[in-house]
Amino acid sequence: MKDFFTKNIWTKVFSVIFAVIVWSYVAEMRSVKYVAKIPLRFVPPANLAIIDTSADVLRVTFSGTSEEIQSLENYDLEAIHQIPDSQPKGRAYIKVAKSDINKPKKVSVINIEPKIVDVALDEQIEKKLKVRPVWIGQPAYGYEVADVSATPKEISVLGPEKLLSSKRYLETLPIDVTGRDKSFAVRVPLESLTKDDLYKGEKVVVVSIELKEALAQRRFEQLPVNILTSSAKSPSIKIDPMNVAAVVSGPKNALDKMGPQEISLFIEILDKKKGVHELPVKANLPKSIFLEHTEPEMVEVTINGH
Repeated sequence: MKDFFTKNIWTKVFSVIFAVIVWSYVAEMRSVKYVAKIPLRFVPPANLAIIDTSADVLRVTFSGTSEEIQSLENYDLEAIHQIPDSQPKGRAYIKVAKSDINKPKKVSVINIEPKIVDVALDEQIEKKLKVRPVWIGQPAYGYEVADVSATPKEISVLGPEKLLSSKRYLETLPIDVTGRDKSFAVRVPLESLTKDDLYKGEKVVVVSIELKEALAQRRFEQLPVNILTSSAKSPSIKIDPMNVAAVVSGPKNALDKMGPQEISLFIEILDKKKGVHELPVKANLPKSIFLEHTEPEMVEVTINGH
């Protein structure tokens, strides 16, 4: 046994060194490096809120065997850093630690970029903000948005004092009304104020959009003015002018299809005596169409008798 440790000692030493080198080489050959971009999230103390960070993504270099690196594809990689309760408000330069990274145990982290992240912190307050629905696009031809409302009308929000102190309302994400011709309601998310969840309740509201037929005006030229009288024997009557222009209003679709023959203009002569009179022009119109005015609004009527 003694000869084992003393005979050919240098040969044995070199053999061990060679074996270690070979083992290290093989181990190195089995080790694989992998670089990934992963999300970074900070958890502030209960009394503080995050205004901004200089980085929300980390470039992380992992190391492990081929099998271990492959397992990263099915792993929810992220970095979460808990800011200590002793941290005051203001700017903080926080070092991201390897232990902040959620990863498989056997995979190693060999590098993180950036290593230090600038975080702005402020006092956290609660405030009720009104919900303001936002809509885009144009309804179907002949329709318009009559009213928009949200349920709930107000949302309680937790967030940085600096951000919320001047905030009066929360907008929804845009709702497209293009081509719509009927009122509808839709669930829609609220705008994002910061990267973190500020809302105490649900971040979705119900927005009701009421559509109605768009109203318009249309002008018709040279329409004849008729005479409406209760007398069995019509007196000799002269009208000046005999034709007038009429401006009518109503649903745009109905006005577009309307012809001048659908407008009946008239003056009433019931118990008027002989002479010259200024009488207003009236109209019989289709349902939902209204007379705005005629031009002129009064006509000169000369009654000469029977």
